[in-house]
Amino acid sequence: MKHILLFFILIISITTLSACSSSTTTSKEKDSETIEIEENNETDDVDNTKKNFNFTIDEFVSAYNEVDLSFENEKINFDEIGDYKLSDVAGGQVYTKDLLMQLDDFGGTFNLQAWHDLDKNFFRLNIFTTGSGNISSEHGMRNTLAVLHILGIDFKHLNDFLNNDKESLSIIDGDYSVQLTKIPGISLILNIEPK
Repeated sequence: MKHILLFFILIISITTLSACSSSTTTSKEKDSETIEIEENNETDDVDNTKKNFNFTIDEFVSAYNEVDLSFENEKINFDEIGDYKLSDVAGGQVYTKDLLMQLDDFGGTFNLQAWHDLDKNFFRLNIFTTGSGNISSEHGMRNTLAVLHILGIDFKHLNDFLNNDKESLSIIDGDYSVQLTKIPGISLILNIEPK
């Protein structure tokens, strides 16, 4: 059962990433220029122009663990942070590190990953959460709110997004670009990057 759930999570993540990584432009000329650039790009690395976070994973985990009691969350155990795993995504390849993976008693999940380029530069936090009969478990929502709090991202964006019919939304809040995606009745995915 756990393998089926992980397979399901992987499929949804890949599908979402392909949607999240595409850029929206206003002219056909810009689209064709982008396509030409992508076709001529011989590297398998995800966009080399990504900005890196101005903090380390250890600093982020320490900040998360400081606010965990406020949100009634489980602390991230430094010893349980996963190793780098090479993953194929829509834009090429990235290294991922699992920071926190939780399953609740009702079938809900929460997965927080740090994404790195092929040079192992930390450029994205990826949150994936599901709930039984809902897009997020209670634990998943509390963990998500803790991450937003640490980064100073207004909870209102998430609340507004969850209460409308849009399936995706991109926002800029402070120093971060946030891509919110929901698969109605199934999952909530956030990709947070420095702007």
